[in-house]
Amino acid sequence: MVMQCVSKLLTFSALFPELVLVNIMVIYDIKARKSKGKFVIGRIQKINDIMRLLTKDNTLNEEGYDVILYLDKAVFTHIGKKDRVRIIRHLLRHIYIDTDSVTDPYKIQEPEIKDFHVEQHLNKDDVDWVGRLTAIAKSIHGLNE
Repeated sequence: MVMQCVSKLLTFSALFPELVLVNIMVIYDIKARKSKGKFVIGRIQKINDIMRLLTKDNTLNEEGYDVILYLDKAVFTHIGKKDRVRIIRHLLRHIYIDTDSVTDPYKIQEPEIKDFHVEQHLNKDDVDWVGRLTAIAKSIHGLNE
């Protein structure tokens, strides 16, 4: 379900044509997490050399994964497809490809201003989707923000 969503966003979307070759490992996080007092529904992290080695696969993925996309399992499995796409799309915007680096081209960065404008347009039907999902996370995990 999750990998299909990521694959569709990368393969069939004009939004992320540069990410088609990025190997993304998706992991459900089963622990409620907060950062700076806010719920973390999803996060993305560059993979380190040890994890890359451990994720090598002789058939599908000879190089191992490049990034890990973590998703709060409790929240992600209780929201609709449109919100799942919103979360994944937002996280994918953090991936930057450094074309000058041959050995280590994939970086994680804060989204650029243009990304915020694109996301605003794509989410014009639900501008407070982050607040709504935060309320869902709060309700599911029974935690105070």
